[in-house]
Amino acid sequence: MDFLIVGQGLAGTCLAWELLGRGATVHIIDRGETMSASKISAGLLNPIIGRNYNLSWRFRECFAAAEKFYRAREADLGVSFFRELPLVRLFREEHEREVFERKRQAGLYDGLLSDPQPDPLVRDGLVHDFGGFEIARAGSVETARFLEASRRRFAELDCLSKSKCELRDIDPGLVNVTWRDLEACRLVMCVGYRGSQCPCFPWIGYRPAKGEILDIEIKNFGDQRIFNKGNWLIPTSDGRWRTGTTYSWESLNHKPTAQARKIIEERLRAMLPGIEYSVVDHRAAVRPIAHGRKAVLGCHPNQPRLVVFNGLGSKGALQAPWCASHLADHLLGGASLDPEVDLAQRFPLI
Repeated sequence: MDFLIVGQGLAGTCLAWELLGRGATVHIIDRGETMSASKISAGLLNPIIGRNYNLSWRFRECFAAAEKFYRAREADLGVSFFRELPLVRLFREEHEREVFERKRQAGLYDGLLSDPQPDPLVRDGLVHDFGGFEIARAGSVETARFLEASRRRFAELDCLSKSKCELRDIDPGLVNVTWRDLEACRLVMCVGYRGSQCPCFPWIGYRPAKGEILDIEIKNFGDQRIFNKGNWLIPTSDGRWRTGTTYSWESLNHKPTAQARKIIEERLRAMLPGIEYSVVDHRAAVRPIAHGRKAVLGCHPNQPRLVVFNGLGSKGALQAPWCASHLADHLLGGASLDPEVDLAQRFPLI
């Protein structure tokens, strides 16, 4: 076998598709957890991020790769889960508007914003005291639908095992896993926030963060755009909305909390005053954030058969397809990795 992949989140799934498409043999080991950061992800493909309105890393390349990849998977699987949607960003204070305008005038967002901007920008009761802007090139992925459909296909191809992979059972020299006597030329660790516990790459710096999100129903709100004003508000294919999310670096578990729900609902009511909604579901998971807030790709410096693909954080839906293709180029063709994601340059072994 060419590759044994541990973890079927966004990283492992996108890499498996990429390798299979290039003729490699692959087997995936996954716990089959109902809750994971990939499964409850907001699934945003968003170019302008943070309160400083910076451009997301390699956005144009990542968006093009994501659009091509997800459209191809929808055709392969006969399931819809990707939508390109406008995204409305609402300013919370005048300073945010000033920061955005300086960068817009400098040409940072050329080709990304709707032209002309909608007038009125927002309707149906959203509050926008300081205005906002609309992004034309954005979108969302219903990650749970994508992962489940991929899981069924991998099972049909007999290249998926539902099982825990005990890291202590891995022999770094031979890349052997004791159960089922599976052997592979390379072992790829795509284990999410558990990467911080992985004995194969103990020097990689992670700072996992718990995030919580609500699924809601809103009465008389038919606008099918993505919104952000402290909270994300994302339409889903079943007529509901997803809103959140929070960041917590404590209590790293998958248990929803009353405190996080209160924060999310307070932000939601500030954005949608007077609009009736009901909470359908409340979920939590832990994101695998690496120091530097970029993905980590590459081979172990002393054991090149051991590979890592992790640390996508909240950008998984956007960046996983490009990173998977980039890593496949490296593993199968020897192409150099981008230094901003290359394990060897990000976290040199001391």
